[in-house]
Amino acid sequence: MTPFREGQQDPELLSLASLGQQGRIKHWQSDPIAAAHLYARQAAQGSPSGSLSLRYTVDVLNHPENEQFLQPGLDDPVIQQLLIASFFTRSSNLLYEPEPRPFDPTEVKNYHNELIAKLAQKVDRDMAGSDRLIALAYRNGQYPLVTLMLKNAKENGLTAWVRAKMALRAGDVNAAAAWYAKAAASFPPNETWGFQSYSDDIVGEEFVTPVCRIHAEQAILALNRDDYLQAMRLMYQAKENYWPDVAHIAERVLTVNELLAFVDKYVPAPSPSAPTTPKNAGRDSADARLRNLLARRLMRAGQYQKALAYFALAEDRDAARAFIDAFPKKGHKTAQAQGWWQAALILRHQGMELTGYEMAPDFALYGGGYSWPYYNQGPEDNSAVTSWISDGERQRVQRSLPKQDSYFLHYRWQAVTLAEKAADLLPYKSQAYAAVLCNATGWVWGRDAQLTKHLYQRYVKYGAPFPWAENFGRDCPEPDFSAIQETVKKQ
Repeated sequence: MTPFREGQQDPELLSLASLGQQGRIKHWQSDPIAAAHLYARQAAQGSPSGSLSLRYTVDVLNHPENEQFLQPGLDDPVIQQLLIASFFTRSSNLLYEPEPRPFDPTEVKNYHNELIAKLAQKVDRDMAGSDRLIALAYRNGQYPLVTLMLKNAKENGLTAWVRAKMALRAGDVNAAAAWYAKAAASFPPNETWGFQSYSDDIVGEEFVTPVCRIHAEQAILALNRDDYLQAMRLMYQAKENYWPDVAHIAERVLTVNELLAFVDKYVPAPSPSAPTTPKNAGRDSADARLRNLLARRLMRAGQYQKALAYFALAEDRDAARAFIDAFPKKGHKTAQAQGWWQAALILRHQGMELTGYEMAPDFALYGGGYSWPYYNQGPEDNSAVTSWISDGERQRVQRSLPKQDSYFLHYRWQAVTLAEKAADLLPYKSQAYAAVLCNATGWVWGRDAQLTKHLYQRYVKYGAPFPWAENFGRDCPEPDFSAIQETVKKQ
């Protein structure tokens, strides 16, 4: 008898390790069913190696290469639950690959579909996890099987969710909305399913929180019926998981006034940051992101003073205030030119934080590091697929884009416009005139050949020659406004 059975202390957990050793022996004896039972006992007692061995064993069992080993276990409730859990959480054979036969994803998927159909005939509806089998069949496109299993299924959050999706397939949007409401009310807010790996529908990994995912799908239905504020309310309940979707509605669907009213009602201003708070902490939460998004929308709309209250970070608010204050009031032309130039500089270097779009065309979402050229491409581009995007949403999205210069880093073009305002007020033959145009050219160098040509031709036509001008747009000095002021004094 082992020390564990005799009730003695087992500080080295030898009894637990012995289950793993027995499981290995069963593998050597070509009995993965027995090995799975041993590893399941080991994993149930908290053994990480037992969990990993169990995953490996289930992968062995559910691979078509080993069908002869699995068939005797399909009536075994433990094996049934292991298969369902493996398919539901991972949906692919990640650890086991028989040699020398290559891995064939299509073969494995088809075999898994066959196993799901067989399990559907054998699994007791009262068994824990039987609802996941229904969800698996839906995920794999086995819709007649889903319809059959739902007839005898117990009602819970997951089956209600599947019923909502099946109602959508049948074109019954009202029934779908009712089932979605039941599903949303059934899942606890803190239930999570971990990461779902890449699929045809998801780029990268998605951390699945069922209630958040349900709210997001409800929001899509609301968008489809042109209930934009309800869509925003629903999607915002999933804000931490689906921020890009929240941003799409907030920035491209709602009007500025609608978003302003939503933020004032649901998204209070954050408390002042403690001195030890990391610099970017104010950008990280969805609440702070939404307030920043609104602030940038207001800046783009020219509602500068109103925008100041919505910047979540003091540094962004200060930069916005500096931008606003730089606009020239009255005074000498040179002073006004300096104001326009200062505003242009701020917009060029801090435009992402002040006026950048969270999504297209600037993608502040990625810190402006790169654009996402496929953002506007989707199933609606395929005439064979029914689009969920309504005409109303599409029109609003189109109106939300920049009226002109709708390019990645669009604020650079606006900075050039401000720089040209400065140049308009400067003596043509001054160093400042040439330097302003030179720097502005560099801001769009390699991005807009037509504008680059325009700026250079303007300099050539009106400006004075300078030695550095042979690298016009690439190596430019700072404008020397003081030289103009000295000239004015002498006059």
